[in-house]
Amino acid sequence: RDIQPGEEIFIDYGSEWEEAWEKHVKEWKPPLGDSSTYVSITEMNNDKDKWIRTGDELDEDPYPVTVQVSCFVKGFHHPCEILKRTKETEADVFDAGPTRRHTVYQVLVHELDRGNNDHEVRYRWRFPESSQRLSLSDRYIRFFPGPHSSDQHLTNGFRHHIGLKDDMWPEQWKNIK
Repeated sequence: RDIQPGEEIFIDYGSEWEEAWEKHVKEWKPPLGDSSTYVSITEMNNDKDKWIRTGDELDEDPYPVTVQVSCFVKGFHHPCEILKRTKETEADVFDAGPTRRHTVYQVLVHELDRGNNDHEVRYRWRFPESSQRLSLSDRYIRFFPGPHSSDQHLTNGFRHHIGLKDDMWPEQWKNIK
């Protein structure tokens, strides 16, 4: 039968792949072998109050070069600097619900560098200067891997061929003659 739009499919990569994955998970070590200082981006995003640092704090304890911080403003993640942690929570800020208790930060958000991609993305900077000072909840601050530092670039990242058998594919998908 045909696969319907929105329908999920399950692909079994085979026992060889599964065994290789389980071995990788069991034996994986953080990059550079220093597990005492390694923190995943996911862990940083799950505990932002612990990891968000202001400029002064970064002087004492900088992020690893593999970490970038961005602020979500006007539908895009922008490069930003965390200027200071305020005593406010979202509940104190205009238009926030009373149950919102996320920490609010003073941030300096920078316009995206569009390079030569103006035609690919509809992006309009709606502030008069190329950087804008804003109050933002930590819900709008996010950590990302720096260039060439996501897991796919790790020398010990998981790599294994997917052993899919030819007979699992419908004939009409096999159009190579």
